[in-house]
Amino acid sequence: MRLFVTTVAMVLFAGLTSARADTDADIERLVSDMIRQELPRDGIGGAAVAVRIGGRTLFLNFGMAAAGQPMTSDALFNLASLRKVFEAVVIADAINRAELRLSDRVADDVSELARSHDVGHITYGQLATHTSGLLLPQDHPPWPNWGYTLPEFIAALNSWRADKEQAPGEQHIYTHAGYVLL
Repeated sequence: MRLFVTTVAMVLFAGLTSARADTDADIERLVSDMIRQELPRDGIGGAAVAVRIGGRTLFLNFGMAAAGQPMTSDALFNLASLRKVFEAVVIADAINRAELRLSDRVADDVSELARSHDVGHITYGQLATHTSGLLLPQDHPPWPNWGYTLPEFIAALNSWRADKEQAPGEQHIYTHAGYVLL
């Protein structure tokens, strides 16, 4: 997976910014050449790629999705923790555009969070660096086989209480819930 992500990053930051990628067809050819090298030779598996360049977005699909269906731009993927990269990029972009600061409290933007509770003191920077202390029982094994609705997730966040091992800003604790909140 790391090789795949690295390959995509190389395509986006190196090949697509070169003079060879002037047209959509050039971009599609460059991405296709790189992605097809990474796909399994047995034909099982695929990739859906979105390229944002020059004010336009291209959606490119390769290989097969689940159940032997051709890959489409609206195929669903379980990205697991890989999604955290995307969330961190969105936050970094908002910081670069001065829309927020790492020291801003998340509760100032998420009105459903109780500002007077522990979750109300967590900052974007703490969430992004896993130093918020936020740790829900579902963040570690045994993994639950159920999910939260949004109201249930907000209620769980509001009822969370930091203890000495979870004091916001004091230590690094890998948290899925923190990135869901982010």
